[in-house]
Amino acid sequence: MKKELDCILQPILRPVDADGFVILPKRRIVERTFAWLNKFRRHGKDFERNPDSSVAMIYVPMIKNMLNMLENNTLCV
Repeated sequence: MKKELDCILQPILRPVDADGFVILPKRRIVERTFAWLNKFRRHGKDFERNPDSSVAMIYVPMIKNMLNMLENNTLCV
């Protein structure tokens, strides 16, 4: 992953001493993004043969979401 995307993915682990439910940092942001992507039916399965097409099919709904947020002035990060 580092070689292709120039980034390092780090899993967010549950604290060892935690009992019960624990809120993990950044988890809500990731789950919200996947929920936005799942609104588009085309993401149910990956039908693209070319990886660049798959990437483009992710950019399209995210651009739409960003435009909606700009229109409604509700950008939240």
